[in-house]
Parts: sequence; C-alpha cells; structure tokens
Amino acid sequence: MARRRMIDPEFWIDSRNKKLNYQERLFVIGMINHADDEGRLLADPALLRSKIFPYDDVSLECIQTMLNNITTNPNIYRYGVNGDTYIAFLKWSRYQKPEYPKPSIYPSPPNQSPNDSPSDSVIGRVG
Repeated sequence: MARRRMIDPEFWIDSRNKKLNYQERLFVIGMINHADDEGRLLADPALLRSKIFPYDDVSLECIQTMLNNITTNPNIYRYGVNGDTYIAFLKWSRYQKPEYPKPSIYPSPPNQSPNDSPSDSVIGRVG
C-alpha cells in the first residue's frame, strides 16, 4: 500500500538525475511512493506500470527500459533473490521517517548491511 513520502527538493537538481528524462524521474518518484517502510519494492514491470501509470498508455517495454536507465544511479539497488527482482533505495532512512514503520515483506539486498556496499549479486543500481 502506498504511503505518504517526502521528496527532497534536491532530487530535482541532483546531477545523477540529469541523465533521466521527465518520465523516468516521475517513475522514480512513483517507486518511492510505492516502496515499503524499508525502501523496498518488487521490480515487476507489470506491477509497477499498474501502480505508477494506471491511466497512461505505457508499454511494459517502456517500463523495463526505465528500470534499466535508472540503474545508473548508485542509490537505487536492483537485485535478485530466488528468481524475483527487487529494488532497494539505499539511502531510504535518510529521507523517509515513517511514524509507524512496518517490517518489509521483501528480502534485504544480498550481503548488505547498512554500512556495506552492494554485493556482486547486484543486477543494477538506481537512485
């Protein structure tokens, strides 16, 4: 379920986002909005399209391309566990402070603790 999320004003001028087009930036904000309280979400193109672009004619191929393009950002981590693909926002706790946080139902990024860098099992980075 989507929760209220804060979008830092620096998002708009972050140099890592200048490579993204406006639809990709909106996509990242939509993913932030739909991430759980630990900053994780399932990276399923059909699910993301239905949640972020419910009234728009956006193809699954376009969603997959956006997922691939946003992985240039080192703060967004795309990883696989048991055949499923997930997204984790690595600096989530810096920007999001849920009042009543619920534990994530999604697995943590492999071999990752708060102070670790992403492991070799990474599919891509986003952020």
